[in-house]
Amino acid sequence: MEYSISQAIWKLFKIKLNSYKKLKDSIATLEAKKNDKGVLEPERIPSSTGGNDKRVYRENQLDFLHNVIILQGFFPKPANIRDIMLDTKKREDQVQYLIEAIGERTEVGGVQFESKALTRFLDELQTDFAFKDQKLTNPFVELPQLKEMSVVFALNHEGVCAKDVMIMMDCYFSDDAQELERAYDIAQSLNEVTGTAAKYKNMIENRYKDAKAFDNMLDIFKR
Repeated sequence: MEYSISQAIWKLFKIKLNSYKKLKDSIATLEAKKNDKGVLEPERIPSSTGGNDKRVYRENQLDFLHNVIILQGFFPKPANIRDIMLDTKKREDQVQYLIEAIGERTEVGGVQFESKALTRFLDELQTDFAFKDQKLTNPFVELPQLKEMSVVFALNHEGVCAKDVMIMMDCYFSDDAQELERAYDIAQSLNEVTGTAAKYKNMIENRYKDAKAFDNMLDIFKR
């Protein structure tokens, strides 16, 4: 059986996608283009009239679609979603970040969680989860995308230094060495942070120093 994206979202979440243009647009950014791989890869059926291809999802793609939408509720950037699914180390880092940033709360900046479901969701992400074959637990009372929100966005607006902290974490989760250096520079400027932000500041400073020490050691061997 095949489903349009609207039919698939209704089947999975009982949401009328046409009523939420921003959600529809955000899903479109996750879908593969003709010559570019995306997080989502719907089947493309060529138009008989020369128009746009028809994009459909098969039954065996629905679990994966569900998981991508749930993860998008936390991390709206496609690259972050891809990392969580494909990179064990990055998934561990981001899950630990969520555990510490959310804590025991059931609400963050207007995003509400089901407490037990959130615990199951975070536990599932700490396993070798089969994203294509089973559904992650949905921890949301309501998908944050319906309010044009995400958990990362909500956390970003919690404190005076929250914006810098989130930029720092975005840089840290990047593969780019220059971005790690930028994360370190931001960490150096955050002198009054406490709690979770302070822990991540220290972690990034230590990671950067370790990376610099390793680079220096390689330089010595090259001489």
